[in-house]
Amino acid sequence: MNYKYIGVQLICTSLIFICIFYTSNLNAQYITSGSRKIDSMRLYYLNEQYIQSWIRSDTNTYNQLLWDKDFAHLGASKGRIIPRRELAPIFGEKRFHEIKFFYADSVEIRFISDSIAFVYAVTPYAGVGSETISYSRYNDVYIKSKDGWKCVAANTANITTDDYRLPEIKELPDAIKPNASAYQTQKKDESFVLQLNRKWVSAYAFNDVSLLKGHTSEKNWICYPDGSLVKGNLASFKSLSDSKFEYSIMNEFVFFPGKDFAVSWSVLKLNKGNDKLSALQLCNYYFYEQGQWKLVSLNAVAIKE
Repeated sequence: MNYKYIGVQLICTSLIFICIFYTSNLNAQYITSGSRKIDSMRLYYLNEQYIQSWIRSDTNTYNQLLWDKDFAHLGASKGRIIPRRELAPIFGEKRFHEIKFFYADSVEIRFISDSIAFVYAVTPYAGVGSETISYSRYNDVYIKSKDGWKCVAANTANITTDDYRLPEIKELPDAIKPNASAYQTQKKDESFVLQLNRKWVSAYAFNDVSLLKGHTSEKNWICYPDGSLVKGNLASFKSLSDSKFEYSIMNEFVFFPGKDFAVSWSVLKLNKGNDKLSALQLCNYYFYEQGQWKLVSLNAVAIKE
């Protein structure tokens, strides 16, 4: 028996399998990379359509191309969640003649998975006849289904000065619940996400990262009420850290646009004494990864009257 010949055959066979494995793996990576590139281009396009449709009061584009059927908008002006049915006529109001410029700057697209993406941008705005430029930030949440990418939520915050203070209000607005009947019911996960969100809201109120040990995601980004964006851990928010208050968490609601993706709405109510009341509307997003639910995006906007 020619053992040398058999050895050469085994080596050649092994090399062939190794080549096939790496070629297949590279092809898979190439396909994934190519798909992600196409998705990025699509999301950039949809993001541009979102801006232009608002300028031109084009609700047809929103309804047919952009918004998911259960879309909801967190407005920067009053910190209120506005469902699609209420938002459409507001976005349909004529404004083109009032705008000098309004556009998306510093656009960033974050893929949480192949079917979940966040679009962040800063929007400079100037009105006709005005020399003042205002800035806002938004975080739009897109989910990919058989119908393509659709926006399920938009979160906006005005970018303000360093001496930002939470406004005082007399009472909280009524709670808003989404028309989420088509979304999946995940009772066990719903309870866990609700408890985790309460920890996050508490940690947010007191900048206490220790409350979140084991449940923080490297993908986590936080948008504060003053429009600042922090990529990673909590940062001390002056308007909270400089004040003494009692807090409560209200108007909680959790739903699941996808099996591994959860949305949590809640209000952080701050009682500062002497009948002084402030509140934040929070829209937080959780993703199930590595056997755990983890926060991937926190958005807090001050509630105003």
